Amino acid sequence: MDYQRPKIGLALSGGGAKGAAHVGVLKYLEQHQIGIDYIAGTSIGAYVGGLYALGYSAADIEQVMLSLDWQSGFFDEAPRHALSYRDKQHKDRFNIPLNIGISQGEVVMPKGLLSGQSMSKLYLQSVGITENYASFDQLAIPYRALATNIATGKALVIASGNMIDAMQASASVPGILQPIEIDGKYLVDGGISSNLPIDVVRQMGADIVIAVDIGSKLSDESQLKTGIAIVSQLSTILTRTNTLEEINHLSSKDTLIRPDIDNIDTTDFSAIPKGFTLGYQAAKQHAKSLSALSLGEQSYQQYLTGKKRFRNHTQAIAEHPVAGITVHCQQSHLIPLIDSQMPDQQQPLSVTEILSVVDKVYAINEFERVHVEFETIADPALGQNTKQMHLYAKPKKWQSNFFDLGIAWEGDSEHASKLYFDLAYTMRQLNSDSDELRVEIQSGNQQQLAINYYRPLSATHKWYSESRFELAKQQQNYRTDETLWFADNKYHAFSTELGYSPVNNSQMAIGMAYDKGKLDVANLSSYDHDYENVGGYISLRYDSLDSYLFPSTGLKLDATVHYYRDQRSQDNVSEDEHHTAASLNIKYAKSWQQHALVSHLNIGTNNSDHLDPAHAYTLGGLFHLSGSEQDALFGNEVLLASLMYHYRFDWQGFGITTPIFVGASYEVGNIWQTHAQRDWQDLIKAGSVFIGTETSFGPAILAVGHNELSQSTWYLSLGKRF
Repeated sequence: MDYQRPKIGLALSGGGAKGAAHVGVLKYLEQHQIGIDYIAGTSIGAYVGGLYALGYSAADIEQVMLSLDWQSGFFDEAPRHALSYRDKQHKDRFNIPLNIGISQGEVVMPKGLLSGQSMSKLYLQSVGITENYASFDQLAIPYRALATNIATGKALVIASGNMIDAMQASASVPGILQPIEIDGKYLVDGGISSNLPIDVVRQMGADIVIAVDIGSKLSDESQLKTGIAIVSQLSTILTRTNTLEEINHLSSKDTLIRPDIDNIDTTDFSAIPKGFTLGYQAAKQHAKSLSALSLGEQSYQQYLTGKKRFRNHTQAIAEHPVAGITVHCQQSHLIPLIDSQMPDQQQPLSVTEILSVVDKVYAINEFERVHVEFETIADPALGQNTKQMHLYAKPKKWQSNFFDLGIAWEGDSEHASKLYFDLAYTMRQLNSDSDELRVEIQSGNQQQLAINYYRPLSATHKWYSESRFELAKQQQNYRTDETLWFADNKYHAFSTELGYSPVNNSQMAIGMAYDKGKLDVANLSSYDHDYENVGGYISLRYDSLDSYLFPSTGLKLDATVHYYRDQRSQDNVSEDEHHTAASLNIKYAKSWQQHALVSHLNIGTNNSDHLDPAHAYTLGGLFHLSGSEQDALFGNEVLLASLMYHYRFDWQGFGITTPIFVGASYEVGNIWQTHAQRDWQDLIKAGSVFIGTETSFGPAILAVGHNELSQSTWYLSLGKRF
């Protein structure tokens, strides 16, 4: 490299998805043999500039950006299939992510709507495995990332440390993404304080600056018609003001490139290819001033050799075996859970394998962020360098004592709409760090107050005990001959079980249960009776479905056998009998491309010769004899077999991708009051067609169902009540 020539600095501004234009500019500079000596970037500019400083070419960065699922960066929840069996069932019921807790008498919440976990995974996929740097001057090209200290509002130049943290801090939009903590400072998007870091790259040593401005322009009055537009304008005012201040510092020998990307939304990552083109075209418009900066063939090849040498060095680091893994977590009782997810050591780990480890630890569902860093260590015994992997798991501060909320609404064309409401408060760290005492309130078709106590019996939570007490009132339909009556089942119940989870998706349990209650049948007092049951049960449970209602893969199985003593009194006559109840519920999903088939089988039986409310089953509603009302039927014997087909397509709008499912179901089944009444000739056929989507509040669905009893019903629902 010719060190007598003027040093060229590149300043890249923030602008979200518009940042693809930066890559187009880099491509033009490479084609015209213009070497960059210093890079400073903000937000997406810090991302593109960081990759270039690590030795990536414009073509490399283009390929990386096209390969990433950028929309996934805006969803931080662990995927359902990765959660433990217990967490799956909990999430399905409490479908509103409150993330509100109480710690030391104060309300605790996250510092942003998103923790940034998924975004950090995108950065790891981009950057790969790199070590921390004492100075970013050690990179192929000296580099700086611009962030904002949220405590002071001032710009902070990140010049050392972890590249992923630097990039992510520079792009953490306050309120949306949690701040990134570096050296005790909470850092957010640099666009607030310095969106186009011209002065920074000048201070690094640049004689000539190429500045690429992709920031949004201010909207005119005709565009400010909504509250969202006003809030967006406030953000633009902040970034535009400091950008113009920086631009005023450019001299006549500098070049300002302003790509024509105003029609690209900052969250529209589908427009990345268009951004590449617009960036290249914008650089081409400055061909005259840029041509003077060309190095020439020989000098440029020397420049590329230096970049390649550094890139080879980082790739060699990635191939070093992992000599050890150090877990960093403030809550020591969680470390055995983390250790159980660690891979074998003394072998190289690919980025994909590291991401798998991070995903597994994050799916423990105790952490707001999980990330890794690497340290190179010389090993004389092996005669080569090895890596020490440091895994940092930051516990959720709000999850010591926290609230959960579940809401579901459903309505159909034939009956009154229903609103279901579930609220829970969980207290932890009682007798031990992992114990949980949960108080639950439920309203709707079943009103309930429950207390649940869960205690892990092993460090990895494979063994556990769980006890539950509940007071409840449930509205049920009671059939006598051909007449359907409405009944209230009021009861209290207690159960306790010992369980084992051989794999993350399963539970095997043995337990005891006690129920005592009264069934009141409206206008049919002769059927009113008191009941009291006590007995034991064994259960096998497994759930690997990737979605509650629209699964594309996985299996859910619940098999339970109860043996119990049934004491029943009616009209001053008491009965004391022993009965067996058994149930098998299986759902299996298989997909190919965007098509999926979901088969479902539900069988329940009870050898009692009278209706047993404590061990009875319900049937009815969409996908459970469509055309009928939700839980319209109630009895000791149930059979339901169904097959659902759905097709998925993604709708692009408002800068996000929304999955849409269209499909149909075919069902056959019935319910009988007692075992003696069961007759396979009574099976009812039903079906439905539907359109639905997955939302933050659970599935939303619009459907029409029909059955051979000539019942036809439109359904509209939001939440998880199927």
